[in-house]
Amino acid sequence: MGWVEVSEPYASPPRLPEGLALDTDTAADGADPDPDADPIDLYRSRIERADLSRLRIGSIRECLLVGCKLTGTDLAGAPVADTVFENCMFTYTNLRMARLERVRLEGCVLEEADAYEARLVDVDLGDSRLVSLDIDRVIGERVDLRRATELGLRAIGRLDGWLIGEHQLPAMIYALAASAGLDIERFEDP
Repeated sequence: MGWVEVSEPYASPPRLPEGLALDTDTAADGADPDPDADPIDLYRSRIERADLSRLRIGSIRECLLVGCKLTGTDLAGAPVADTVFENCMFTYTNLRMARLERVRLEGCVLEEADAYEARLVDVDLGDSRLVSLDIDRVIGERVDLRRATELGLRAIGRLDGWLIGEHQLPAMIYALAASAGLDIERFEDP
């Protein structure tokens, strides 16, 4: 077990440009995305309360997304850099092989999301809930989970470069035991 002394901030914060423009044309509520359409790229945008569900996103750079819905959104292989997500819902989101760098997820929910072979560098998951987040073969550097309110991680391999608080360890014991292949006998009070 590695006890560490942490210099704050643990994960480098995103570098957002001043005065982000409000981009309301990125996705329309109720739109039926074309699965064969080219992926969209988001750059230096502020997007609020947009439904980005089922869109294919090629990249997100220097953006602020607030209250957005990303159900079934495809970010596979996408670079996501210098971006903040606030109060966003990531449900069945495809983050496979995505590359997140200097990203903060504040008050977000990641439920049944798949981050297989993603690379996370300087990622802060403050006040976010991770509900069945698949992190199989994820590579992490300075991934800060200390303020996450729920740590439902699946397919845990190695967690080098990930940081939790001591108070969160009891919530992780079963996931860590399962990842190590440990069998646990249930204690039954006679």
